[in-house]
Amino acid sequence: MKKIFTLLSFTFLVGMANAQTPSTFDNLLPQIDTFLNGSDGTTLFNDGDAIFPTYYNTDWGYWASGWAISSMTDTLTAGAANLYSAIPRSGVQESLGYAVGQQGSSILLTDEGQLQPLKGLFITNTTYAYLSMKFGDDFAKKFGGETGDDPDFFVLTIKGFWQGEQTADSIDFYLADFRFEDNSQDYIVDSWEYVDLSSFGTVDSLSFTLNSTDVGDFGINTPLFFCIDQFNSTDITGIRTPRAQVNIAVYPNPTTEFVYVSTPPNGWIQIVSQQGRILKTIKTNGETMRLEMNNLPSGTYWIRYFDREQNGVVTVIKE
Repeated sequence: MKKIFTLLSFTFLVGMANAQTPSTFDNLLPQIDTFLNGSDGTTLFNDGDAIFPTYYNTDWGYWASGWAISSMTDTLTAGAANLYSAIPRSGVQESLGYAVGQQGSSILLTDEGQLQPLKGLFITNTTYAYLSMKFGDDFAKKFGGETGDDPDFFVLTIKGFWQGEQTADSIDFYLADFRFEDNSQDYIVDSWEYVDLSSFGTVDSLSFTLNSTDVGDFGINTPLFFCIDQFNSTDITGIRTPRAQVNIAVYPNPTTEFVYVSTPPNGWIQIVSQQGRILKTIKTNGETMRLEMNNLPSGTYWIRYFDREQNGVVTVIKE
């Protein structure tokens, strides 16, 4: 049904539409390597012009459904213990926060978000799902199988709704695809990829469903998790600045008790075990810092530095 507005009303609505705010999740987190999963009683995360429902089962103590908000940076640790990390290690353009979704997650648009058609969002894999598909684990297969010829895929299906009715055809985004005749074209997504949602038009909600070719007696074996960022934004990949490499001075190396580390300010230093587990994260201040290692067993460790623009890694031997 067409409606006629006065010039004043039209101008007001245009102004409101232009005020749409993407969901970046950066302001919901206090610092790096933290996450919010509803364990504090939160049931809705509100960011930008959208609402992200979550449900934490307090009886059993686990994140049961919906969204978690994360700034986790662990790209090395495999398994369900590393549930909240994105494989690119940060949000879009090295930003702090992003959202982790699981099977059946939904997004609700606020009144401001419904004033004009959707734009798009960025999507990537979690570290958990990525490493499971790349190497296999106790529950899921290695994608492609031992020969690489298995036509596996892991796909995220997005649907848009207006007052309960689907507004357009669903959009499929393949988080992994091994169906190519040429195995060199097979891939598992490990970077933030933009997905255009404008074909949905104006919506009040979205749904997200995951499917995989790796299915067992109890359902899908592939970990049913994914990450999003910059929801209801335009494609900003054209202005992305790659993170530069930075040299890290670490001594003594080998060591028995501690190391001194010299890095730029305003970043983070991490001690990472050979198994990929982050053992310690410290904010840098531009001064040479002493990292105690006397409580760690002998072996090989990585000292990693990163900030919004730079990163670097050096190997340290603990004797």
